[in-house]
Amino acid sequence: MNEQVRMNLPPIVATWSDEVGLVQAMALAEKFRYLLPRRITNAQLSGLNGVVQTAPDLGKVIDFTKHQGKRAESAGRLDVAGYWEELQKAFQRLQEEAAGLAVKAGLIVEVSTGKKSFHPGAPASLSLWLAQEFTQHLVVHSLYLGAVDRGSDKPERAQ
Repeated sequence: MNEQVRMNLPPIVATWSDEVGLVQAMALAEKFRYLLPRRITNAQLSGLNGVVQTAPDLGKVIDFTKHQGKRAESAGRLDVAGYWEELQKAFQRLQEEAAGLAVKAGLIVEVSTGKKSFHPGAPASLSLWLAQEFTQHLVVHSLYLGAVDRGSDKPERAQ
Protein backbone atom coordinates (compact mmCIF):
# COMPACT_ATOMS: atom_id res chain seq x y z
CA MET A 1 0.00 0.00 0.00
CA ASN A 2 1.47 3.34 -0.94
CA GLU A 3 1.88 6.18 1.52
CA GLN A 4 -0.91 8.32 0.03
CA VAL A 5 -3.43 5.49 0.38
CA ARG A 6 -2.32 4.88 3.97
CA MET A 7 -2.84 8.55 4.74
CA ASN A 8 -6.29 8.63 3.09
CA LEU A 9 -7.71 5.79 5.13
CA PRO A 10 -7.90 7.13 8.73
CA PRO A 11 -9.91 10.27 7.80
CA ILE A 12 -12.27 8.19 5.65
CA VAL A 13 -12.86 5.71 8.47
CA ALA A 14 -13.22 8.52 11.02
CA THR A 15 -15.84 10.24 8.87
CA TRP A 16 -17.69 6.95 8.38
CA SER A 17 -17.54 6.28 12.12
CA ASP A 18 -18.84 9.71 13.10
CA GLU A 19 -21.60 9.78 10.50
CA VAL A 20 -22.70 6.32 9.41
CA GLY A 21 -21.37 4.01 12.12
CA LEU A 22 -22.65 6.14 14.99
CA VAL A 23 -26.13 6.42 13.49
CA GLN A 24 -26.37 2.69 12.79
CA ALA A 25 -25.13 1.77 16.27
CA MET A 26 -27.51 4.17 17.99
CA ALA A 27 -30.44 2.85 15.94
CA LEU A 28 -29.65 -0.74 16.92
CA ALA A 29 -29.28 0.17 20.60
CA GLU A 30 -32.57 2.09 20.52
CA LYS A 31 -34.36 -0.81 18.78
CA PHE A 32 -33.37 -3.19 21.57
CA ARG A 33 -33.48 -0.66 24.40
CA TYR A 34 -36.08 -2.74 26.22
CA LEU A 35 -33.44 -5.47 26.71
CA LEU A 36 -30.95 -3.15 28.40
CA PRO A 37 -29.44 -3.67 30.95
CA ARG A 38 -31.27 -6.74 32.28
CA ARG A 39 -31.52 -9.10 29.28
CA ILE A 40 -28.44 -7.76 27.49
CA THR A 41 -26.13 -7.03 30.38
CA ASN A 42 -23.23 -4.64 30.69
CA ALA A 43 -20.97 -7.69 30.97
CA GLN A 44 -22.25 -9.02 27.65
CA LEU A 45 -21.66 -5.64 26.02
CA SER A 46 -18.16 -5.52 27.45
CA GLY A 47 -17.52 -9.07 26.25
CA LEU A 48 -18.75 -8.19 22.77
CA ASN A 49 -16.41 -5.22 22.66
CA GLY A 50 -13.51 -7.37 23.82
CA VAL A 51 -14.17 -9.97 21.12
CA VAL A 52 -14.47 -7.37 18.37
CA GLN A 53 -11.37 -5.44 19.44
CA THR A 54 -9.20 -8.59 19.55
CA ALA A 55 -10.65 -10.66 16.69
CA PRO A 56 -8.28 -11.45 13.83
CA ASP A 57 -11.04 -10.89 11.26
CA LEU A 58 -14.72 -10.04 10.95
CA GLY A 59 -15.60 -13.71 10.38
CA LYS A 60 -14.68 -14.48 13.99
CA VAL A 61 -16.93 -11.65 15.17
CA ILE A 62 -19.83 -12.97 13.09
CA ASP A 63 -19.20 -16.48 14.46
CA PHE A 64 -19.36 -15.05 17.99
CA THR A 65 -22.72 -13.35 17.35
CA LYS A 66 -24.10 -16.59 15.86
CA HIS A 67 -22.93 -18.51 18.93
CA GLN A 68 -24.48 -16.00 21.32
CA GLY A 69 -27.75 -16.09 19.39
CA LYS A 70 -27.87 -19.90 19.51
CA ARG A 71 -27.18 -19.86 23.26
CA ALA A 72 -30.00 -17.39 23.84
CA GLU A 73 -32.39 -19.34 21.63
CA SER A 74 -31.65 -22.65 23.35
CA ALA A 75 -32.31 -20.94 26.68
CA GLY A 76 -35.71 -19.79 25.38
CA ARG A 77 -34.73 -16.13 25.32
CA LEU A 78 -35.96 -15.38 21.80
CA ASP A 79 -35.86 -11.62 22.31
CA VAL A 80 -32.15 -11.81 23.13
CA ALA A 81 -31.57 -14.19 20.21
CA GLY A 82 -33.17 -11.53 17.98
CA TYR A 83 -30.69 -8.97 19.25
CA TRP A 84 -27.70 -11.16 18.34
CA GLU A 85 -29.23 -11.94 14.94
CA GLU A 86 -29.64 -8.23 14.18
CA LEU A 87 -26.09 -7.60 15.33
CA GLN A 88 -24.84 -10.36 13.03
CA LYS A 89 -26.67 -8.75 10.08
CA ALA A 90 -25.14 -5.37 10.96
CA PHE A 91 -21.64 -6.87 10.91
CA GLN A 92 -22.33 -8.56 7.57
CA ARG A 93 -23.43 -5.22 6.08
CA LEU A 94 -20.10 -3.75 7.19
CA GLN A 95 -18.34 -6.02 4.71
CA GLU A 96 -20.16 -4.26 1.86
CA GLU A 97 -19.50 -0.84 3.32
CA ALA A 98 -15.81 -1.68 3.68
CA ALA A 99 -15.58 -2.51 -0.03
CA GLY A 100 -17.09 0.88 -0.87
CA LEU A 101 -14.71 2.70 1.44
CA ALA A 102 -11.78 0.74 0.00
CA VAL A 103 -12.64 2.07 -3.43
CA LYS A 104 -12.97 5.58 -2.04
CA ALA A 105 -9.56 5.30 -0.34
CA GLY A 106 -7.86 4.11 -3.52
CA LEU A 107 -7.17 0.60 -2.31
CA ILE A 108 -7.47 -0.77 -5.83
CA VAL A 109 -4.47 -2.09 -7.71
CA GLU A 110 -3.95 -3.20 -11.29
CA VAL A 111 -2.98 -6.86 -11.49
CA SER A 112 -0.97 -8.46 -14.29
CA THR A 113 -4.08 -9.62 -16.15
CA GLY A 114 -5.22 -6.02 -16.53
CA LYS A 115 -8.07 -6.48 -14.08
CA LYS A 116 -8.42 -4.17 -11.14
CA SER A 117 -8.47 -5.67 -7.69
CA PHE A 118 -8.23 -4.59 -4.07
CA HIS A 119 -4.91 -4.56 -2.27
CA PRO A 120 -4.64 -8.00 -0.66
CA GLY A 121 -6.59 -8.06 2.57
CA ALA A 122 -7.73 -4.45 2.30
CA PRO A 123 -11.51 -4.93 2.47
CA ALA A 124 -11.18 -7.63 5.12
CA SER A 125 -9.04 -5.55 7.47
CA LEU A 126 -11.14 -2.47 6.73
CA SER A 127 -14.37 -4.32 7.58
CA LEU A 128 -12.89 -5.33 10.95
CA TRP A 129 -11.86 -1.73 11.57
CA LEU A 130 -15.44 -0.58 10.82
CA ALA A 131 -16.78 -3.29 13.14
CA GLN A 132 -14.53 -2.02 15.93
CA GLU A 133 -15.75 1.55 15.44
CA PHE A 134 -19.39 0.45 15.21
CA THR A 135 -19.10 -1.72 18.33
CA GLN A 136 -17.57 1.07 20.39
CA HIS A 137 -20.51 3.31 19.49
CA LEU A 138 -23.02 0.50 20.15
CA VAL A 139 -21.60 -0.36 23.56
CA VAL A 140 -21.34 3.24 24.73
CA HIS A 141 -24.85 4.13 23.59
CA SER A 142 -26.27 0.92 25.07
CA LEU A 143 -24.60 1.60 28.43
CA TYR A 144 -25.95 5.15 28.33
CA LEU A 145 -29.51 3.96 27.59
CA GLY A 146 -29.32 1.35 30.33
CA ALA A 147 -28.16 3.94 32.86
CA VAL A 148 -30.83 6.45 31.83
CA ASP A 149 -33.57 3.84 32.01
CA ARG A 150 -32.34 2.56 35.37
CA GLY A 151 -32.38 6.11 36.70
CA SER A 152 -35.96 6.66 35.54
CA ASP A 153 -37.11 3.58 37.50
CA LYS A 154 -36.03 5.10 40.79
CA PRO A 155 -38.74 6.83 42.80
CA GLU A 156 -38.50 10.57 43.26
CA ARG A 157 -36.75 11.60 46.43
CA ALA A 158 -38.80 13.49 48.95
CA GLN A 159 -37.62 17.05 49.44
